[in-house]
Amino acid sequence: MNYRNLIAVAALAVALPAAAQEVTLKIAHFLPSAAPTQQKVLQPWCDEMGKQSNGRIKCQFYPAMQLGGTPAQLVDQVKNGVADVVWTGPGYSAGRFPVHTAKKEIVGLTGFAGMKLRTSTRVGAKTLAALGGSPVAMPPAQVTEAIAKGVVDGSLGAWELVFPTKLSEVTKFHAQPAAGVAHPTATVLTVLMNKAKYDGLPADLKAIVDKTTGEVMVGKFGAMFDDFAADTRKRIAAQGNKITTFSATQVAAMKQATASVEDEWAKQVGEKGLDGKKLIASARELTGTNK
Repeated sequence: MNYRNLIAVAALAVALPAAAQEVTLKIAHFLPSAAPTQQKVLQPWCDEMGKQSNGRIKCQFYPAMQLGGTPAQLVDQVKNGVADVVWTGPGYSAGRFPVHTAKKEIVGLTGFAGMKLRTSTRVGAKTLAALGGSPVAMPPAQVTEAIAKGVVDGSLGAWELVFPTKLSEVTKFHAQPAAGVAHPTATVLTVLMNKAKYDGLPADLKAIVDKTTGEVMVGKFGAMFDDFAADTRKRIAAQGNKITTFSATQVAAMKQATASVEDEWAKQVGEKGLDGKKLIASARELTGTNK
């Protein structure tokens, strides 16, 4: 055989496996598998990548911390390659947080006094304390049992978690601000991928990941959160639970009571070289919660 032809054949033999490389992404998060995050965003994302790659991209889900550890360790898990992709956040809980309680309705600023409420973030805990409540930290999976046993009186938690975590079975009262008004606390959410895993993908599979994430994925998460929040409120009302909307006066009083929390956060990030006040203003502008 001609040497040039032999080299060409050898090169082709090496190139073909790379071009046909298949990959299975290990995806971890802290919610039950039935949660809308997996069923309505992450699973359809995997299905779409599988379709675009002709089946070369597959996913294996590890919900509810099945890879071990705590929700706060998800970032380390993806960094260290324990998982290839994780869905998490600085406070490891989703979205905007209305308040769900079992026996006592929260009405205005004074309604928080003496209430033991689960919250997942440091800022959330400080906000709750400034409102007169007693913050208790625990993962979402433990909240329902804790309320049922009277360990806590309720929880700050996103609407889309109410039915998947069975909060609907142990709470009767729910409180939230009006549309366009900031909730007592919120957190940023993120989908992270192990850099080595991403860098090791063939160019065509990497392009599929790029095409299906970023703003495209953000839009799908936002639409899912909005849809499920609206649907959950309807279902909660239908089962006889009471949903209270804080008045503008009540919200103003809460903002005044928690102003020191915001100032403290801005100061802390300022010490890291960031403009905290500007970040707060930008977040309110982006979320339409300037009121």
